[in-house]
Amino acid sequence: MTKLSKLAELRAKTDRELVILIDKELELALEFALITDTSTNDFDSVTKSRIKARKICIRVVRLLAKVDDLQEHLRLEKKLKRLRGALEEQVREQAIALSASG
Repeated sequence: MTKLSKLAELRAKTDRELVILIDKELELALEFALITDTSTNDFDSVTKSRIKARKICIRVVRLLAKVDDLQEHLRLEKKLKRLRGALEEQVREQAIALSASG
């Protein structure tokens, strides 16, 4: 095997691992973003989970720019949009709750 083909093989493996990493990060962030169990009045815990989701979102945006496979890029981008939508919905809900209590 030539050095060039070995390098291409290594690059392909790295690309696949990057896609897997981003996918797992998005799943984790979606779980954090969807934690809405405020029945225990543990708003601090819910807030921390949402902050974690936002931080992961920022990290994913940076990593996603490095995904060359168009199909995988589009699939991950779709998941990222779902995450952003969930985070935006939380902001709207918080604004409504604050205006109702004030």
